[in-house]
Amino acid sequence: MTNLLKNQKLNNVVDISKCVYLCIFTVYLVAREIYALIYFIDSFYVTGFFTGFAFLFIGYDILTKHNCLKTRYFPATVLFLITTVISCMLNREYGIFANIKSLIILSLYFFLLYPEAFNNKSNRTLSACLNTGFFTLSIFSLASLPMYIYDINYVCDNGVEQKQQGFVTIVGRLWGVFHDPNYFSLFSLIAICSSIYLFVKSKSIFKKVVLVLLDVIHAIVLTMTGSKTGFVITVAAIIWLSVIVVFKNFSIKTIYRIMALVLAIIISATAPFIISKTIQGFMPIVKKVVLNLGDIETYTNVHKAYDKFYTTGNLKLIEGSIEQINIDENVLDGDNSPVDRIDAPTDFSNGRLERWKDALELTAERPFFGLSPRNIIIFANENDTDTLMNTLDTAIHNTYLELLAGTGIIGGFIMLIFLILAAVCVIKTTLNSSHDLKIVISSTLVLIIALAAVFLPDLIFFQLNFAGMMLWLCLGHCLNTDPENFRRSFTYKAFKKLLRKG
Repeated sequence: MTNLLKNQKLNNVVDISKCVYLCIFTVYLVAREIYALIYFIDSFYVTGFFTGFAFLFIGYDILTKHNCLKTRYFPATVLFLITTVISCMLNREYGIFANIKSLIILSLYFFLLYPEAFNNKSNRTLSACLNTGFFTLSIFSLASLPMYIYDINYVCDNGVEQKQQGFVTIVGRLWGVFHDPNYFSLFSLIAICSSIYLFVKSKSIFKKVVLVLLDVIHAIVLTMTGSKTGFVITVAAIIWLSVIVVFKNFSIKTIYRIMALVLAIIISATAPFIISKTIQGFMPIVKKVVLNLGDIETYTNVHKAYDKFYTTGNLKLIEGSIEQINIDENVLDGDNSPVDRIDAPTDFSNGRLERWKDALELTAERPFFGLSPRNIIIFANENDTDTLMNTLDTAIHNTYLELLAGTGIIGGFIMLIFLILAAVCVIKTTLNSSHDLKIVISSTLVLIIALAAVFLPDLIFFQLNFAGMMLWLCLGHCLNTDPENFRRSFTYKAFKKLLRKG
């Protein structure tokens, strides 16, 4: 048995099989982001199939290479996993099955995707997943753009909630086939970033032309989403890429580098805005007004409008922009206020600050080990907390605050230490290896997804999704592709002694 596990041909077959598996897994996770498809493909059997194969690969690795036990900052990931288990046990009265799923997903991220860079120096898995993700996302982006051009929309009803898809005329934003414009903008940025790597590596002129044309589509739909989150992370990604270019090992004086960096930041901040306005000039977004017809709240905040529309349906769409509508003909008082997503919502955070305050209040309920990862809304409902989690069954809209509320101060502190160490290592690795395109793209994708997690719920820890997969795959590539340096670390030496004793 031992000889069989150490057989090089078998190892090669397993590595290739894992690469193929992760490509299929990528397609599956992108398809799960399509609201109309998720209720057909997100079944217990399909997810169980992918999970079963994942644990087979993890088990094989533990028996042979021990890669998943040698990842950088491994003790922090194990401590965080143990803390999460404790949190789930302490809050088992609020539900068990969902938290078992969250632990399984966390294990996939930590022990399957994060160590994948150890498999080979070229890490063909990352390249294959970048290719697969880019072209799969491009297909759905191509399907989404006509929804704007022809004002197409439809309603998905799973029997529990309804979701409007396409170009949603209520707020003049492009959802496309995805379930949220902010996710759509994130996926467009992931695709554009991936295409840079594919463009440079490709030797085919035809493929390069196709990549450029598809990137134009991604840039257009990114603008049509009207996503502030998308704008922020676009600027951050361009600034990061500018920093990498400016601080390459060029023989130029420090003062010139500083001047170049300042210029790069100015261009980074203005370029997306100019491009957005240019595209909107050719494809103007139609402004609509929503009138609330009888509820007691004033919906000057767009997220409250979303919430109330999807939970009660008590919003009426009046065609036209604010300039075109005669407000005097519509009786408006404190209970009936117009909502215009495009002009200027009164709350620049679109209601997120309220949710973030609620997250801190919920954390204070059980501060040390939290409420368990996927029991936050259930806890809020059963304890009748005065939060949006209770009144509207809504998410916190911040992955890190959900992490804090779910695993408490102890879990949050452990993961914070991990993220700080990882961030420092990613920055050092990227700036020291700026000639390595794969490291540059990996670090940029990590930045994009990690920053998006500030504004989106449970993006990279306890929910199985495409963005989480790409973050842990890319993070592992940034942190675990330096085996010689890792062999000098305390973690490697400790586990080497432990394995010898075993």
